[in-house]
Amino acid sequence: MTTMDKKVMKDPKRLCRMPYSPHCNRENYLSGRHCYPLTMEQSLKWQIKEITDYAYNPEVIIPEVQGKMMTLTQLVDYLNVDFEQVEQEIEFAPTNRKDVGQIQDDETQLLLCMLDKMKPCIANNLRTINPDHDMRFAFAVWMKRLGKTREDAERHYVNIGKHFGYVDLHNEDERRVQFDNIFNNDYKYEPSCNTIIRNGFCIAEKCDRFHSAWKGHEHKRLATK
Repeated sequence: MTTMDKKVMKDPKRLCRMPYSPHCNRENYLSGRHCYPLTMEQSLKWQIKEITDYAYNPEVIIPEVQGKMMTLTQLVDYLNVDFEQVEQEIEFAPTNRKDVGQIQDDETQLLLCMLDKMKPCIANNLRTINPDHDMRFAFAVWMKRLGKTREDAERHYVNIGKHFGYVDLHNEDERRVQFDNIFNNDYKYEPSCNTIIRNGFCIAEKCDRFHSAWKGHEHKRLATK
């Protein structure tokens, strides 16, 4: 599956959310939505907006679980989660210094240069042929925070994608669903530096903000990809 978020597979915090518990962001804001198990039909047929809208008032259904029942400990063992490695080792992203000077649209080129100065980790990941979902999301939220319209944000994203050769740029319908979801909902901020570091998108000393963001992580081992 080319769209699977692989970080979720070995992240117990995401795997073990209590069904029908309320969603709360890092600022302790309750969005009104709830965690709920998707049926097979919902997973295959519903769009993102249908899933999020239903989350405000989901019907409480106890699903019939198929396969082997596991305790949390058994699940951790089955997924081979190494908590010590997860907590102790931080990986940094390689730097992609591909030229942006040949981007045809001057405004897109300027925006990417601004992003490279303000949030170089995001710009760095966008310079690959298949940016991570989190960094695509971060770019869209950043554009929204700059006051850009959904249409302008998508246009600039497409300009960047054409320049760097995104492998999935042809997926117009899926892209529009994602942009609609971000611009029609209460997304206000890009991922924090702590999240960027934890998920391996940080470019370390090449970012001016790195030394202040690294406070609290000094005891962890450093690794480079």
